[in-house]
Amino acid sequence: MINDGIYRLVVDRIDHRVNSAGLDRNLFRQNDYELEYYDTRTDRPPVVIIHGLGVEGKFQWYKQLNLLSPHYRVIMPNLLSFGASHSSVNTYTISEQVRAIQELIDTLKLEKPIVMGISYGGLVTAELARLNGDHLKKVLLMDAPVKFFDISDIERVGDRLKVNSIESLFVPENSVGLRNLFFAATGLQVPMWKGVMDKFYQELFVSSAEEKRLMIKEMLAAINDYRNVDYSQIAIPVKLIWGE
Repeated sequence: MINDGIYRLVVDRIDHRVNSAGLDRNLFRQNDYELEYYDTRTDRPPVVIIHGLGVEGKFQWYKQLNLLSPHYRVIMPNLLSFGASHSSVNTYTISEQVRAIQELIDTLKLEKPIVMGISYGGLVTAELARLNGDHLKKVLLMDAPVKFFDISDIERVGDRLKVNSIESLFVPENSVGLRNLFFAATGLQVPMWKGVMDKFYQELFVSSAEEKRLMIKEMLAAINDYRNVDYSQIAIPVKLIWGE
């Protein structure tokens, strides 16, 4: 019961941040997928924020929401296989993620949104800008695996944390792996009991673990292709943020 209570307390605090920034939860349904997203629904300039691997968007962006919402209409989607977003066709490619985000932008009639993406979400953002840049105002790519990224960059982190594979780093097999993922993402140790970490692992990873591992395998198989993409054709402003 204590472990459940601590988990609930943390999630409630994050949900409070989401709610206080004015974001409401919505579902966008298409024939072959369902996309969960949060939206302030204001008349301010739109910004779409796309999360990375690991957990769903609110756990990654909650600190930024109250900074962005006074100035922008904030749309925070969960990529396919994250949160309540899912696909019925069992495809795990970057192109499918890009298609879902673009269709969400079109359906919401967002006029020239800014798009921000971190890590895996940064690659989705880069491809969105390359393929549909005329629909966007500008993009921000944070620690995105494009051009100058190499698999060896992740392998070095995995070796240091003694994980069996890159998939195991980003989709932990247990609560110990979840601690490693948190440390790899933040450089901080999680000050929580094992029972609490077990609860977080069960709630956040177990139900979609296999889908996420397949997604990572798809990305790694195509990573050299993305390194060779000519992103110089993107005509809109691009800001690249990399490192600490």
